[in-house]
Amino acid sequence: MSTTQQTIDLSLALTASRPTTRPAGMVAQVASILRAMRNRWSATSLSDLDDRQLADIGLTREEVMAILRSTRLIDDPTAQLARSARKHSLLSLVPRHSQ
Repeated sequence: MSTTQQTIDLSLALTASRPTTRPAGMVAQVASILRAMRNRWSATSLSDLDDRQLADIGLTREEVMAILRSTRLIDDPTAQLARSARKHSLLSLVPRHSQ
């Protein structure tokens, strides 16, 4: 009988905590979407830079446009842009052998 009472008490505790976590989760999701959209807007402004400026930060215009096309409106493309810039940066450190 005490096991049944403990189970009932646990289920009541879980039910009581759910209403407070749902709004917090929804607020976090909305904040995440807004952050992604703000970052996407910033990433879109990269297309205003000229090719030399993009090269300075390790990107090409084609990469920027391809990444923006491959992500949805609510996706944050900045992580992909950063990876691409890092890849170019690492490749520039590799010594080139002349033939």
